Amino acid sequence: MSSQNESRLNLFLCGLVSIGSLAMVIYLPSMPEISQDLHTTSQNTELTLTLYMLTFGLSQLIYGPLSDHFGRRPIILLGCGLYAIFTLISALAPNIETLLVARALEGIGAGGITALARAAVNDVFTGKKLTAALSYTSVAASLGVMLSPTLGGYLQAYFNWRANFYFLALYSALFWLITWLWLRETRPVSKENQPILKMAVSRYGAVLSNRQYLYFMLAGSISFTGSAAYYVVSPFLYQHALGVKPQTYGYFFLLTSGCFITGGFSNRWLHAYETARLIGGNALLILAPCLMLGIGLGGHLSIPALLFPMALYMFALGIVFPSTMIAAVKRLKTIAGTAAALMGCCQTIAAAAATALMAHLSQRNQVPLGFVLLGIALTSAAFSGIALASAQSMQE
Repeated sequence: MSSQNESRLNLFLCGLVSIGSLAMVIYLPSMPEISQDLHTTSQNTELTLTLYMLTFGLSQLIYGPLSDHFGRRPIILLGCGLYAIFTLISALAPNIETLLVARALEGIGAGGITALARAAVNDVFTGKKLTAALSYTSVAASLGVMLSPTLGGYLQAYFNWRANFYFLALYSALFWLITWLWLRETRPVSKENQPILKMAVSRYGAVLSNRQYLYFMLAGSISFTGSAAYYVVSPFLYQHALGVKPQTYGYFFLLTSGCFITGGFSNRWLHAYETARLIGGNALLILAPCLMLGIGLGGHLSIPALLFPMALYMFALGIVFPSTMIAAVKRLKTIAGTAAALMGCCQTIAAAAATALMAHLSQRNQVPLGFVLLGIALTSAAFSGIALASAQSMQE
């Protein structure tokens, strides 16, 4: 593949990856308005994010083996189609019950997009190009997180919360069309004659038996949950506790997600230093909530007291998450679709659990968030250490 075609494919796959992250966060500035318009509680509104992430994660367990058998392209088309349909239903929801169901089904569609885009990266690239391409997809997902709440804040200010979902439906429909017209299959169709269910069980067995994959996958999945915990609680901390406007709230994502992108780009510069990246990244991941708790336990809540520790956490996450993802999936390149699907599932299920936990904790200050982030950082560091030790022992 020529360098020009590689660049085009990279750009397209980055766009696909952004679809799932857009649906997670674009409507965060509208959460208080959704609660008011649909006459429901903030907990029920936050549940729309939890259900989306839950089905988004679980559906990947099905899509992964299917894509290894039938190819990436047809599954991506299916996912984009489902996503567009149920996002449109979300925009038209007359009550919270309809919105909850639509968001859950929307997550099923999204599951066929993000993980398979990353699997397609593994099909096409190797070595340093693979590291760079996977870092680009992580940055693209972060760009979706960074820019979409700002866009969502303006859509909320000039239209209403439903405009967020109309935008998402159009965006996914556009990528369905581009996939149909332009994307070639990156993974040859399997010639296996065994039933798909038997094949899926066999491949998941191979994935789960690889200890290095499991340790790296758990480290990355757990570290990612910190961002989800912040996403679900931040609209109410900023807008209710601190009186921030929806548009201004969106701008704060420019800082935190910009820090994630900076951390992600550092992985390309430090490609040869896997151990150093993970040790340094996890150290910063632990330091960030310690700073947040040190300020919060002193009874001080302000925008800098919340924003700056979170910016440090996101910078560290930009190092840890892509590094663990690359280290995990490259160990199972022949069944990358299944490996990426299990990682995507664990990542989003863990994040959904974090959002559910945060929905039931106090949202009056940053202390509950700080304790949750500290627990996440310590657990991620433990699995990263085990993974590195296991990889070292295999080399000796």
